Amino acid sequence: MSDQENDIRVTLVEEKKKDFSFLKQLLLLILGSFVFVVVAEGYKSDLGRNKDLVKEYYRPVKVAMSNCLNHHNQLFLQYAELGGSYQLVFDELVFMFNNQETANSHDYQAFPTALLKANHSVKKEIESLKTNVESCRVKVYQAYEELALVTGKFDSYKELSLEHFDKLNRLNNSLKDNISTEIKNFDVKEIAPMIREFLTLDLSKNENQNLLMQRIETMSRPVIEMEMNKAEVEQNKFNENKRFHDALMEIFLEEINRRNSPSIVSQFIG
Repeated sequence: MSDQENDIRVTLVEEKKKDFSFLKQLLLLILGSFVFVVVAEGYKSDLGRNKDLVKEYYRPVKVAMSNCLNHHNQLFLQYAELGGSYQLVFDELVFMFNNQETANSHDYQAFPTALLKANHSVKKEIESLKTNVESCRVKVYQAYEELALVTGKFDSYKELSLEHFDKLNRLNNSLKDNISTEIKNFDVKEIAPMIREFLTLDLSKNENQNLLMQRIETMSRPVIEMEMNKAEVEQNKFNENKRFHDALMEIFLEEINRRNSPSIVSQFIG
């Protein structure tokens, strides 16, 4: 083979190499563009799903919990108000016995009547708030479970829940343990005879007045203490519910943020 033929052969081989090299580069560019589109669309798709996650699960939990905490806050405040209301009623009874002339005046009688109405109103409000709190707590716990499932954090939720419910149970037990002996030993069958005795009691005699006041004090003191104790326990339960909520939200939000901020490599590999 002549030198000229060799040169032509080398030139053709080099041209083929150049063509092949260009083709490889072109394929890499095309493949790179394709991968970029897939990754970008996949990222946008995941981002959309996580936006739905925030909209459909995360935010509703926060709203539901906010409403629930509001009701619970009012509940423990109302318990404290009820304890104070009982104290006002008792103090006014003492005043009435010590100032009978004033107590029998028409103008004065509107005041103790208003105290009793306020007491009754607070008790009704407490019953309503108790129902609202119990109802909203059920909804909040259900929302927690759903968010735990969709974020893949159910094990963390379960672990925190066990600790949470254990604390709530201990708080409820502390309320039972602190109920006074007078209330525990009180027999409801004694109410009717006690009222009959009160109606037939000659209150013009000082000894009868003193006897009646002693009985009222014996009953009112533990009742006032119990309502104030309920207020304290409910406030502690309120604080525990908030602690539990904040701990869960931190876990859920961390997972949502992680999903919303993936690297291109992790998206491609995944």
